[in-house]
Amino acid sequence: MIQLKNYTLKEDISLSPEMLTIYIEQLWSELFANNQEDHFLLLCRVKFNDLNLGYRTLGHLIKVNYEDKGLFINYLSERLTILDDSYIHNPISQISFSYIIKSGKCLDEKRALQTMDNKELTVHNFNNMNLPISMNPSDYGNIIISNIITEEGLTFERFIVVNGNKTYQIDVIESGKVNKVTILGAINLSWTDVLISEEQDLFKREIKKSTIYFMDGEVILRKKEIPPKIFTTSTDLLTVIPFIVVCVPTSLVTTGVKLFEGVIVELLPSLHTELPELPLSNGKYLFN
Repeated sequence: MIQLKNYTLKEDISLSPEMLTIYIEQLWSELFANNQEDHFLLLCRVKFNDLNLGYRTLGHLIKVNYEDKGLFINYLSERLTILDDSYIHNPISQISFSYIIKSGKCLDEKRALQTMDNKELTVHNFNNMNLPISMNPSDYGNIIISNIITEEGLTFERFIVVNGNKTYQIDVIESGKVNKVTILGAINLSWTDVLISEEQDLFKREIKKSTIYFMDGEVILRKKEIPPKIFTTSTDLLTVIPFIVVCVPTSLVTTGVKLFEGVIVELLPSLHTELPELPLSNGKYLFN
């Protein structure tokens, strides 16, 4: 589960390594108080007083252990030196940390704390097509047309974007909170991106029968609809799949997909978390 820790500044000040150190020290003491043997997926964002700047990401989504505090401070401090001047010359009102608690230490020695390069645009593969993980039309390619359209009483901005042999039609609705994207031509694939939290850089993509959740360009959750008629009895619902948890209103099976009223939720192995105890139909419990 994604959680959020906000620190509201009492006075308007600009970002500095010294200020970052103070709030990271406080964050560490709160997050790791009872979780020193676990690790976190952590993302830092700041909120500017200038509404035109809004929220900005300071660092990428990375993995940290309890002993990585010094590395994390250095990482964000160095990021501050390569970002544009708006980060240090414009006062901020809030520092936010989005995080996910992961069981056990992270043993990956390449936890991205050492990289200072700007993160490249990431993609996800759908039916052998690489689709941009972004709600920014310019990330799809070269914008050749941008028009204000009114259809059925709804006003939105339509972009036509060309990238190689693909042409995208992107309708930006509700001031960028919803994008309806279509690949024009023979492919004729469409999907909808919905902004969930600008503060956490989190949005979901509804494509065909799947829903994919992204945070900072990374897939954190997948959902897929399946027809419930394939099951005949409650005992047929108990299916074990690697890294899948199958869960129904009266039954629970552990290890990668939750099933709620015909909806499977695939928990990626890297984000698998403990589930609560749920009652079986006979009143007993099935444990993780």
